[in-house]
Order: sequence, then structure tokens, then C-alpha cells
Amino acid sequence: MNVQATNATQTKERLYTQLAGSISRLAKATSQTADLCENLQYDLLAMRVFAGLDAAKCVMRQQTSSHWELILFFRTGLWQ
Repeated sequence: MNVQATNATQTKERLYTQLAGSISRLAKATSQTADLCENLQYDLLAMRVFAGLDAAKCVMRQQTSSHWELILFFRTGLWQ
């Protein structure tokens, strides 16, 4: 009977050790996932900023182009 209790105790301790290892790996994976999500948020913010800057650049090009077209239009006298 004592041998069975010892074997059961050893099995229980082995299983708890495995569980502790699994929980430790899960905690590490969760931490890495949180870090990756934070990096993704920064990357998305940077993409939004760059897209906004690019859109503003296109608008400025169009406005500048239109501005010069008006100047040329009036200078050539085509408006008269």
C-alpha cells in the first residue's frame, strides 16, 4: 500500500511540474503576443501618418499645379 501511495505522489508531482512548465510557456507566449500587438499598433499609426502625409502632398501638388495653370492662363491673355 505504501508503494502505491509513493507512486501516486510521484505521478502527481510529475504532473504538477508539467503543468507549471506549461503555464510558464503560456505566460511567455502571452507576453510576446502583447509585445507584438503593441508593435502592430505603432506600425498602424505610422502607416496612417504616412498615408496622411502622402495625401496632403498630392493635394498640394494639385493646388500648386492649378495655381500655376491660372498664372499661365492670365499671363497668356487667353482669358480676354
